[in-house]
This record gives sequence, structure tokens and C-alpha cells, in this order.
Amino acid sequence: MEQTPIKIEYDQLTAMELIQLLITGKLNPDPIAQRGPTSAGYKKSIKIIDSFTKGHGLGMILIRDIRNNPIAKAIYECDYLVIDGGHRCRALRAFYEGRFPVNGKTFAMFEDLDLNSIKIPVAYYTCSSTQAAHVFRAINTTTPTNFMEMVMANEESSAAKTVRSIASHVKEYKNEVHPLWELGVNKFGEVYCQHFDGNLPNPRAKWYEWVAIAIIRSIAKGNVDAGQTEIENLIDGDPEITAKALIRTRKFLDSCVALRKFRGRKFNADIFSAYMVFYFDVLEQGSFKIVNENEFFGRFMHAYSMLTGTNDTTYEEETTTFEKVREFVKPFVRKNIKNWSNSAAQKHVAMLFREVIGDAELGIIRLHPQRSLTANQREEKLYVSGGVCAIDGLPLLYSDAVYAHDTPWSKGGETSFNEGAMVRACHNRDMGTMTLAEYKFMLQAQGKLAS
Repeated sequence: MEQTPIKIEYDQLTAMELIQLLITGKLNPDPIAQRGPTSAGYKKSIKIIDSFTKGHGLGMILIRDIRNNPIAKAIYECDYLVIDGGHRCRALRAFYEGRFPVNGKTFAMFEDLDLNSIKIPVAYYTCSSTQAAHVFRAINTTTPTNFMEMVMANEESSAAKTVRSIASHVKEYKNEVHPLWELGVNKFGEVYCQHFDGNLPNPRAKWYEWVAIAIIRSIAKGNVDAGQTEIENLIDGDPEITAKALIRTRKFLDSCVALRKFRGRKFNADIFSAYMVFYFDVLEQGSFKIVNENEFFGRFMHAYSMLTGTNDTTYEEETTTFEKVREFVKPFVRKNIKNWSNSAAQKHVAMLFREVIGDAELGIIRLHPQRSLTANQREEKLYVSGGVCAIDGLPLLYSDAVYAHDTPWSKGGETSFNEGAMVRACHNRDMGTMTLAEYKFMLQAQGKLAS
């Protein structure tokens, strides 16, 4: 998509003017695309302010002017966003508010520090979010960034918003994070990850990457390529993500929460990645519902332990052939469970999981791919059946007719013209997960339906 050229204007602000912009909320130092912290606490901030109090300044702050950008204004409800210099801005504000001392002195103790006379150079950029990300990357050539942090800078992309909304709380979105990504606060007041190892939330935008991969594979209903190219196509290409794909994504994430409880241990990158490969391999064979978590998670953990464990020797000398190359099983699995860009290798890993599991039950039921009959099929079935409700036998209009399975769809019931029946909508609602026969028997027992 063609973008308007970047416009840059240079100016100076006093340190107090910059602080006031931050305190009043007109300048946001933590825009959605800002690179996450690489350390906790005020250690780096103290170094920044120590240099500042010694007269070395803060360096130029790069600011994105969004006053005439309706999309960005709707998200942030402010006038400016920091492109580069977010940590310096946060440090200056925190020091001014007395949150930490420098060399044993708080801001109030620096009697000779005149914030109204200290000038800070500022560059105002009028540009898009992706242009701002490219500016940041060009300036910070030695700063650790990765493709996911850069691609997620796209605030115009609805796909990026979907990914963020699932994986992290964004105050501008007022969203609720999926339980898998919920954070906690320990007794020391430190934020920690409830379900994942590691001290920092969403390290290196890894959670965004995993959600994007899950969405890509939910759209395809299986283990397809989901590397950097595919993720960039999802975010920057911004294809429509259907409601069904999002439901599949959330079901996968729900199952991750359940697996975490089953194991009683936090995820690390290896086991989470392996479970994703396993789960989407099962999905590739057809839609399913987990009805016995002990069996489903137990089978996965058995195969994972056998194929990646360091103590059991069963597969130590076993080999497998992938693309005409003979490789040892365990190193191959360990290497490829996170090889998202190579679906062929991940499908081979999934095949090895299936071989270890064998014919054992997975504790699932397969769901018929068609949830209901088509409109034409429903109308035909209604009138072939005499235009009456299959439950109460009374005349039934098409507008009030609903297709009901003999066995509920959620329990593996088949959706076909020769199965199920057309019933009144209120009966279908009250049936819940009962079969047609069970529901009719209940109504007869209650005296609401003649025997």
C-alpha cells in the first residue's frame, strides 16, 4: 500500500515542557508498537538521569505527531507518540515524580536543577505507524529488535489488533486478555507470568508470535507454514480472520490452560511449541472436542517425554528419514518443534508423535464438519416430513423450524439429510445436549407431551 512521505520538523522543548506533556497524557511514551522493556526496575533509568543531572542532556527525542491521524487518535486519545526515546521520557517523568533517587538524592534535593532552562531537541514526525517502526529500526541498528516487534507496529491492521487483544492488555483497546496470557503480581509487587517461565511479560513479542501462528493454523485447520513470511502476510496483508478461525484459536488456547493445570507446571517454549504441533495435527484430521482431558493430555505428555526427554533411552538410537536424510529421532524432534516456517518438518514430528501414541484412545470425539443443514435442505426436510414438528407433531412454519440432530452435534452427531429432524425452535433450545428420544421422553414424563 502506497504511503504518504514522512514529514519531519525539528524543535526544542524544555525538560519541564516535556514532563508536562507526559504527565497530562498528551505524549504517550509507551505506544503499542514500542519495544518492550529489556530489564525490570529503575537501574537503567538511574543511569539516564545521572547523566542528565551532570549536564549531558537526554539526546534527541523522536516523536510522532498524530493530531491529524483519526485512526491513531481513536486508539490513543493523545496528540503525540514516542518513536525513539521512550525509556528516557519515562525515566525523566519518574525522577520528577520522586520515584527513585540518583546518587542518594531525589529530584527535590537537586536545588540547582532548573528544568525550565534545560533544552531537549525534538524531531516531530508525521507518518504512519509502520513508517515510525522503520525509523526506529534504522536509528537503533544495535538495539535488539526482531521481526515480530516490527511487524506488530502496524496499528492500522485489524489482524495486529486481534493478536494484541488476545495476548496482552492494551489500555487503548480496553480488552480482556485470554486467560493463558494473564499476569500476576507477587508479594514483592513484581509482575510475573502465571503460565509461562520467565520474568518479563511477553519477552521479545514471543506471545504475539505464538498467537499469530495459532491464528494462521486455525485458518488452515492444520500445521501449515507459519514463519516470518506468513506472519507478515497476516499482519501487513490484513486478510479477514473469520469468526470460525477465531473460535478454533480460542479453543486451542483454552486447551493450553487446561494442559497447564493438568501438568501443574508452567510452560516453556519447547513444550508449548510441541503441544501446538500436536494439537493442530489432531485438528488436521478433522474438528474435534476433548471429552477426556486425562487421556488427551496424558497421551501428548507420554509422546513428548519419549521423544524429547533426556533420561529415558528408548529412542536414543532410533532414526527417522526426512526428505531422504536419515536423522536421529530425538535431536530431530527437539530441533523442529519450533520450526514454524517448515510445516513439512513439523508434520513429520507430528507423525512421530502419532507412532508413539499408536492406537490408544485420545479422549476426543470427532465433530461433523457441517454444523447444520443448508437452508434449502432444511426447507425440503420440513415439508418432506409433512410440515410438522418432529417433537410435538403440530404444524410448523419454516421461520420457526430448526434442524435438530438425533445425537447432539457436540457429542459427535452426524449432520445429514437422512439424520436428525426439523423441530420447533423452543424445543431445540430446551433440548440442550439430549437426544431427540431423550427429550421426548422427558416431556412425556412431565405430562407436556402425549405418549
